[in-house]
Amino acid sequence: PEIAQMCAFLQSGGVEIEGVGSSELKIRGVENDALNLKGIQIIPDRIEAGTYLCVGAITNSQLKINRIIPNHLQAITAKLIEIGFSLDIQENS
Repeated sequence: PEIAQMCAFLQSGGVEIEGVGSSELKIRGVENDALNLKGIQIIPDRIEAGTYLCVGAITNSQLKINRIIPNHLQAITAKLIEIGFSLDIQENS
């Protein structure tokens, strides 16, 4: 997700990028005066959130994690559910 976000940010500034979402990117930059980058809001850290989910599972604790993108945590949440943990996942959390 972080690479896709960075590509979108660069594209919004005029950089041409092919292959977003694949394992290979082709990037055609622009001259410095043509680069028009705006501010960026960084996506939540999925590794940190996944670590907290594991801490909750290991300690059998109830916890609430805010400001995450559940879609980015599908691998860890699917595994936790598979091994028997109960999760209440809400979109736009």
